[in-house]
This record gives sequence, structure tokens and C-alpha cells, in this order.
Amino acid sequence: MKKIIGLIICLALVVILKNPISIGMMYVFDFIGNTFNITTVEVIDFLNEIYYL
Repeated sequence: MKKIIGLIICLALVVILKNPISIGMMYVFDFIGNTFNITTVEVIDFLNEIYYL
């Protein structure tokens, strides 16, 4: 029973915090791309799709 409640709480947190996590990860990958001069368009597009789900 405790495992089910923990799973439900984790799922609720992921749903609630999905947008801030996506935006934060976009910032991190953009920073990495700018720092090392690599293309991160695909990763940022994927995170953008997650943001708008």
C-alpha cells in the first residue's frame, strides 16, 4: 500500500513540475550548446514537445 501511495505522489509531482523541469533542462542544454559550440536543436525541440503535452 505504501508503494502505491509513493508512486501516486511521484506521478503527481512529475505532472505538476513537468513544465519547470522542461524549461530548466532547455536552459541547461542551451548553455551547454553555446559553451561547447554544438547543436542542441533536437534536444531542445524534444523538451519543447514535452513542455506542451
